[in-house]
Amino acid sequence: MRVLMTGAGGQLGQALLALPPRADTEWLLFTRAQLDITDRQTVQRLVAKYRPDVIINTAAYTGVDKAETDSEQAFTVNAKGPEILAQVCTEHQVALVQLSTDFVFSGTATQPYTEVDTTDPQSVYGRSKLAGEQAVLTSPGVQALVLRTSWLCSRYGDNFVKTLLAKMQQGQHLQVVNDQIGSFTLADDLAGWIVELLPLLRQGKLPPLLHAANSGQCSWYDLAVAIQKTAVEQGVLQQPVAITPVSTAAYSAGKTLAPRPAYSALDNHLLSHYLPQPPQSWQQALARCVAGLHTSSDKHS
Repeated sequence: MRVLMTGAGGQLGQALLALPPRADTEWLLFTRAQLDITDRQTVQRLVAKYRPDVIINTAAYTGVDKAETDSEQAFTVNAKGPEILAQVCTEHQVALVQLSTDFVFSGTATQPYTEVDTTDPQSVYGRSKLAGEQAVLTSPGVQALVLRTSWLCSRYGDNFVKTLLAKMQQGQHLQVVNDQIGSFTLADDLAGWIVELLPLLRQGKLPPLLHAANSGQCSWYDLAVAIQKTAVEQGVLQQPVAITPVSTAAYSAGKTLAPRPAYSALDNHLLSHYLPQPPQSWQQALARCVAGLHTSSDKHS
């Protein structure tokens, strides 16, 4: 199976690249600079040249706050790009995996969102990602899977775990939002799930939409406390720092921020039906994430 991936320089792309090689899978990795998904001619040329069996689209406009004043570019990348990919995939009989986000929900729920729950994004970023979902799912003839994920962290790129751990190691006092609840996702796990799902997608055995996150839910404050506890237990952090819970309103005071869902935990039960093993808890995944960061820093020291 030949798999072409866009946005290969991001967390998920690097996590996929780090997976043990499989004899039945050939990866064609393209960074944003190498493949602009909004350029139809380039997409058509590369698909015709390499003839992939599947395209995984991880390329996205991810500036949540910037999108509020840059909506045209956000929709171009997050909606028009997937639309072009879906159309080209149809023409060349290529399956498509589109990555999406918990920001497509309003955040007013009180229990984890399922795949059939009503979407109602409150930010430009969320609306642009939902438009991308709809462009893929309504494109005639394309064999597609939309994967919604959230709070992606890993040893790669910039993310919440890496940022907070670095601040803790510097001894900084932290203030972390405690009234936004969501689902932590380890990029390494998401990469593994995708690899397991690809054969099922090509065989037409998957639903068009799945929620992909580690099990359980937490607030950003809960996650910060767990990061510190895990780092101390693993010897990554020698001296704990003070972590103060704050409300979103207090944290946002004087800042121009896009609306965040107050509650956006994702129900992953449907995903579990298609995996050899159900997703690990967010605590187990976090422990592996912190361990991976420690190992990575050792290699580079």
